[in-house]
Amino acid sequence: MDSSDTPRIHKRSKVDTDPKVSRAILREGFVCDVAHCDTSGSTPLPKSVPMVYAFDEKDELLYLHGSPNSLRHLLSDTGVPVCLTVTLVDGIVLGRTAIHHSLNYRSVVVDGTATKVKHEDRMKALEVLTNHVVPGRWKETRPLRAEELDADEQKGRPGTEVLSIDLRKSTVASKHHAGGPTYEEKEDVENSAYWAGEFPIRPAYGPPVPVDNLSPAA
Repeated sequence: MDSSDTPRIHKRSKVDTDPKVSRAILREGFVCDVAHCDTSGSTPLPKSVPMVYAFDEKDELLYLHGSPNSLRHLLSDTGVPVCLTVTLVDGIVLGRTAIHHSLNYRSVVVDGTATKVKHEDRMKALEVLTNHVVPGRWKETRPLRAEELDADEQKGRPGTEVLSIDLRKSTVASKHHAGGPTYEEKEDVENSAYWAGEFPIRPAYGPPVPVDNLSPAA
């Protein structure tokens, strides 16, 4: 059968295990979802938590942080199996029929182990996290004191814990899709009067808005 007789237009997203591809996506994003199995109760329950992450390129680590309470099911010196996903949406794809609408995207899935970062290493991890989200921000802030990372009920401070995932010991795969609608009927492509295409999505930052109590010296 020649290509002119093909009844549908086929395109398929492919899984890519090239580290360069997945690392590029991890550098660009900073929000992930972390899924794990909560076995603290009588019945194991799947749970997924949205979190801010940072990619430490030098040590091939992903860092996650949160309060001890929010991370209580993941805090383990020996590690907890997790599945971490990062998705960057690049566009909304509109087909000629409703079922041919989709997304252009880039994503990474990491199957690995989340391990509690030692208390003496938290400061370094927080520096990586801060600079990953806002490059150079760490040097623009008041230096943290080590005790500020620990919980203090009298001061109403919940404390901060950090998790790490070693990418070298994880299974990492990426997937992406780009272009127009997929799996469209040949007759729709050739004869349809209905519009098809893409709405590109581009992340953009607005101008900074200072807090009301900002010091004149800031």
